[in-house]
Amino acid sequence: MKVVSVAVVWALSIYLAGGAQIIGGREATPHSRPYMAYLSMVRGTKCVSCGGFLVRNDFIMTAAHCSSDNITAILGAHNMVQDENSQQIIPVAKSFPFPDFCPRELDNDIMLLKLRWNATLNSAVGVLPLPKKVRDVRVGRSCSVAGWGAMDTEGEKPSPTLQEVNVTVVRRLCAQTWGRQFNEYKVCAAGPLKGGCSGDSGAPLVCRGVAIGILSFGGKPCGYFPSVFTKVAMYLDWARDVLANN
Repeated sequence: MKVVSVAVVWALSIYLAGGAQIIGGREATPHSRPYMAYLSMVRGTKCVSCGGFLVRNDFIMTAAHCSSDNITAILGAHNMVQDENSQQIIPVAKSFPFPDFCPRELDNDIMLLKLRWNATLNSAVGVLPLPKKVRDVRVGRSCSVAGWGAMDTEGEKPSPTLQEVNVTVVRRLCAQTWGRQFNEYKVCAAGPLKGGCSGDSGAPLVCRGVAIGILSFGGKPCGYFPSVFTKVAMYLDWARDVLANN
């Protein structure tokens, strides 16, 4: 049954990967973020998870460090341990990490995933628009990030339901915290004891209904350090090329 397989995938991913952590947030209204994707993957003998978001009915965007040979996308989900008729479980057919992705510094941490078959778009499954052109996000702007997983700073209390949190775009704090790891290809967001963490990688930073960033890295304890996102606008030409040719 679907409820068993999805629940087991969720439990194993949270236990082994440390969880997709949203700190200082709240439970999202079910299916209010229909673009959200839960990515379950196998690495060796371990099940791990990432976030992602639908950008076309057959493509998901996420972080390049979420790469694996075996990825399954779960769309239309809210509660990962309940049998939801809205869920669509689709294997990933092919991964397209950015060619110059640097795992050590997490530079160019962006990837597109081609689904094996098209998702059915409806009230629970939809796409998130990408920026139309390259431009900086104003410092001080309120944005949001969402994901499934732990709600405590140590990542020990996972939530089966989608959580969301508002964060503020910052720059100076990020430069002071991350030094050379923070550059023009990244955008930073923070809040008092708020944000995402390692297991939530790939989740979108949403500002005014547009995918501005992709969660790449942060620090622990979760919520004490600004979260760093890959700046989507810097990769529009690459993304358009992949989408147009696949």
